[in-house]
Amino acid sequence: MAEGMVYFTAICYAASFAVWGNPNSLGLIMGCICWPVLLWWLILPGTRHEHTRRFIALFLCGALLIFSLSRASITAACLTSMFLLLGARRYRTVLMGVSLFAAILLNMFLLAPERFQSASDTFLYKKGERGNLMDSRQMPWERSLRNFREHPWLGLGFGVADNSANWRFNYVTIGQQTRERGSSYLTMLETTGAVGTLFFALLILALVREIWRVFSWLRRTGKVNQPSVIAAAIILGGLVNAVFEDWMLAVGYYMSVIFWVLALSLRDWMACPAWSEAQPAAERPGRAVVQQSFALPGQ
Repeated sequence: MAEGMVYFTAICYAASFAVWGNPNSLGLIMGCICWPVLLWWLILPGTRHEHTRRFIALFLCGALLIFSLSRASITAACLTSMFLLLGARRYRTVLMGVSLFAAILLNMFLLAPERFQSASDTFLYKKGERGNLMDSRQMPWERSLRNFREHPWLGLGFGVADNSANWRFNYVTIGQQTRERGSSYLTMLETTGAVGTLFFALLILALVREIWRVFSWLRRTGKVNQPSVIAAAIILGGLVNAVFEDWMLAVGYYMSVIFWVLALSLRDWMACPAWSEAQPAAERPGRAVVQQSFALPGQ
């Protein structure tokens, strides 16, 4: 499904149809969902033909991620890559990936230095002044913190703190207007205050603890083919991306739905058995055995 989503997205954007809307949504889907899944798929055992197909899909996903210029999603993809590759002890893959990325940047700089400089400035500074990397996030963060200082204990109320987003309610749809606070965590702090954020922080810390348990188990066993590994990678990417994007509490947004479904079921994924990577293809469990292993108790 992730592979098909990447090819579908590439066709749409090649035809100048922005299927995901804005670049941040494109980066979020590619960097926090498709990239961890395809990278996990790449490091699984397979034939040479299968690895070639997996690499093409992963490379195209990376190209779409770079095309989005979403710094939060690119950062999340880098950290999930370290989670998967270092956890699986694929140090050679890490070295090859860094070398390939450096070679691509060097060739771009040598072949088109002006376009490379322009793309670098757009990526680093967005629409802000040169030299201020966080200019696009600084103003929303300052507004959220100012509202929090005015209502520190219970906040402004969940879903009503819209002044910080520079948002005005009206009955006319205005094109290119977005609602942005710059951080899912500051949104929670601003809307629910210190009291509500305390419980939210405990939930986030519990998720970080479970992700660390998965990483430690992966380092100890080396069994990549286990569902909690990819679930933890997607959750980690979401936690990192949410530092700079306001989607985690956006009810109905697709990434919010996917993230919380995986986050609240991570313990269940950890209880699932790992498929043995040492078995030959003829001895791998069939569909019925796999479905039975993932069945709920009593079914």
